[in-house]
Amino acid sequence: MENSKKEEEIKQVNLAKNKKIDTPLIIALFAVLISFFSVLLGYKETSILEEQQKLLFQQQGASVWPFLENSPDIEIGDSTALFNYRVTNKGVGPAIVDNVIYTYKNREITSWGLGHELEKDYPNLSIQQTRNANLSTKVLAPGEVTNVITISFTTKGNFEDTLIDTLIKISEEYKLTYCYCSVFGECWKVDGLDDLVKSSDCNLRSGLVN
Repeated sequence: MENSKKEEEIKQVNLAKNKKIDTPLIIALFAVLISFFSVLLGYKETSILEEQQKLLFQQQGASVWPFLENSPDIEIGDSTALFNYRVTNKGVGPAIVDNVIYTYKNREITSWGLGHELEKDYPNLSIQQTRNANLSTKVLAPGEVTNVITISFTTKGNFEDTLIDTLIKISEEYKLTYCYCSVFGECWKVDGLDDLVKSSDCNLRSGLVN
C-alpha cells in the first residue's frame, strides 16, 4: 500500500515537471519573432525611402522639364511668300537634342536640302533658301527658338495653285524626327508636328543616366 502511494507521488512529480514551461524554446520563439519584425520594419523603411526618392526625382524632373514645339510659319504677300520652320523650347529646362532626321515626302534629305527638292517640284516658282540651321546635337535653353529653315517663294509664269495652298502642302510634307532629353535623362521622341511620346530608346539617354 505504501509502495503504491510512493509510485503515485512519483507520477505526480513527473507530471508537474512535464507541465513546466520550456524556457529556452520560448526565448527562441521570441528571437524569431523579433527577427521577423525587424526584417518587416526594414522592408517598410526601404519602401518609404524609395517612394521619397522617386517623388524627389519627379519634383527635380519637373523643375527642368523641356518641351520642344515644331512650328511651320507662313507669311503671304501678293506674289511672294516666306516659309519658316521653327523649333521652340517652351519648357522650363534645357532640351538636349539628339540626331535629327529631315524628311520631305517621306524621303530623307539633308538639313539644308529642302530648297533643292522644292525647286524640282515647283519649276514655276522662284525659290530661294535664305537660312538653315542644323538642329542635331543642339542644346536649347528655355524660351530659345531655332529657325531650322527659311525659304522665300515668288511666282513666275503660269502658276495654277495659290501660294498659300502650296506652302500648306509643303508644311505637311516636310517633317523632322528626333529625340530630345532633359538633364536628368528623361527623353521624348518627336515625329512631325504633334506626335510626341516619352521614350527610353533615345541614343542620347545612355550618356545622361550612366
